[in-house]
Order: sequence, then structure tokens, then C-alpha cells
Amino acid sequence: MLLAIDLHKGKTLYLLFAAVVLDGAGRFAEREFDALALMPDCAFDSDAAFEFDKRTKQKTCGNSKACWLLAIVEDLRYQGVVKRFFDDRWIKVQTVQIGANTMVKWETHAGHQNSFSCTDDMSLPAWQRILESIFEYWRTEKESAQNTNFQTSIGLAPRDCEGEFAGSQNCRAHRIQQMLNIIHEGIVVTGKLCTMSGNTKDVEDCLGKAESPTTCIAISIDKKAEGLKTSHALAVYDFRKVLTETGKRTYIWYFDAYNQQSQKEVTYLCDPREWTSSSESSVCRSQGNSKNYFKDVFRYKISLPMSKPAKTEIDGNASRFVEMDPGPEDIE
Repeated sequence: MLLAIDLHKGKTLYLLFAAVVLDGAGRFAEREFDALALMPDCAFDSDAAFEFDKRTKQKTCGNSKACWLLAIVEDLRYQGVVKRFFDDRWIKVQTVQIGANTMVKWETHAGHQNSFSCTDDMSLPAWQRILESIFEYWRTEKESAQNTNFQTSIGLAPRDCEGEFAGSQNCRAHRIQQMLNIIHEGIVVTGKLCTMSGNTKDVEDCLGKAESPTTCIAISIDKKAEGLKTSHALAVYDFRKVLTETGKRTYIWYFDAYNQQSQKEVTYLCDPREWTSSSESSVCRSQGNSKNYFKDVFRYKISLPMSKPAKTEIDGNASRFVEMDPGPEDIE
């Protein structure tokens, strides 16, 4: 039998035992079970084995700095795009035996391939382990890339881009495109940085829907906390505006976000009626902890050389966006 023991820091110890059974003549016989058959995480013979229903996970130990990327990855998973990477065979996966080690080997549409140990970082969903191995391959440009170090080695959100990629939103988009191009060379990512304001049209122009069936919009927010200088990127899986005063056409906004590190959902309220001339006061606040807030929204337009899913395949929502009311109007 195979015994799995959870260890510290998300590692799992697997022990393979021989089973004692009776053979046809009634004698005791020793039979060794196939470890791979008992470890569905390494079989990859069904959708369930890839664990597409499990959300992106950011490690709470090891000083992970990957929130700026994982927030977008989670949004793509939520919309069913990550599953399409595998369904359309942009990423092909098989398990292979290399010596005494069971390895997960991947190959991409763009012509790249690598492998990692079946037991590497099994605290993460199977699909995420594969993507992180691909992204780590891009980062190191070596066949010896190991995905177990990816969330630490990827570093903070990039700011060192020059030329047309200068600016935090453009630099992030450029890095995300470079990694996704390891999967398919035809993926194009552009970024836009928006600051929440009292102008409804400005917000709608930023958060608007995708322009074509092959374009996906992924959104993240940089969450901050009062008294702290650091920020933490969260995936936004839905947002909506609510008319509060019909006569004045006044709206408030709700952002439903997911914190991939705490593994919790949180809703932020943007109420311009409470904003002042001070930029530090004009923020959107968490409904669970009023000390947490955000001002900046990162919107990524991801152009895919395929049609995106007609609806969210993983979570079952017909649309992640609530239809906007037409017409430019300023909130009074």
C-alpha cells in the first residue's frame, strides 16, 4: 500500500509497502503495488487528476513573492482558460520513469519541454504544479529548472522594463506574456493601470468587457493595509456596480476578490460618496477588515489564438461581469 504523510512546509512523504496476499495455491505471496496507479496526482488520465476545480495557492512559507502573477493565473483558471491550455493540447503531460524516480513530463505548443518529480510540492493543485514548472523553465532557461523554488525565485512585481514596456502595468504584462509564450507563442498580453475615481465612465472604460471572442480580461487589485508599506495582489473574479440614488445616478462598486495566500474570498466596497479630496481617503475598503484597502486596479487584456470558453467552465457562472449601464455620467 501507499501511505502518504503530510510533513512541514507542504511536503508529503510517500511510503510504499508490499501487500501480503494469498496466491492461487493458498500460499502467501508478496505483491508490489504500482505506486503510480495509487497516486492520481501523477496519473493525469482525467480532468479530475489535473484538479482544475482547486484554486491557485500561494505558499505562506518560503517568502513567496509571486502574488502579482498568481492573481492573474487564478483569474484565468476561474474563467476556464487554464483548462483550455490542456484541452487544446497546448500543454501535453505524461508520467515517465527515469531511474527510480517517477517524473511528470510536459511539452508545450511552443516547442518547450521539461519534467519535474511526481512528488514535488504536492500541496499545490496538479495543474498549478505544471504551470509553475513551465514558468520556472522560462525564468532559468535551463532544463534543470525546478518548480519547487518558483514562488520565491520569481521575485516581486517587475519594474525594470524600459521603452514600450516601462511602467508597472506594462512591465507586469510583458513578463506575464513572456511566461505564457512558453505555452503558446501566439498569446499577447497588454496591461492597463486604473485608479478608482468618482467618474463612472472612467471606471467602466477600465473594467469593460473583452472586445472579441478570443480576448480574455483578467483583473487584479493591489491590496494594502493601513500602517504598512507593502501590498498584496488579489485576483478579482467579479465586480458590479449598484445604483444608490436614482435621481443623481450615483453608484457604488463591489469587487469580489480571492486571496490566494489566505485561500479566502473577500469583498471590497468602493463608495465615492465617502471619498474626499485626499487621495489616501479615496479608496475601496474590505468588508471584512476596514484597515485593508485598494486604489489601483490592474487590467490585463490577454489575446488568445483560440476562442475563449463561452462560459466559466470551472465555477459555472454564465459571465463574470455584470452588464454595465450605458452612458457617461459623473457621480455627484
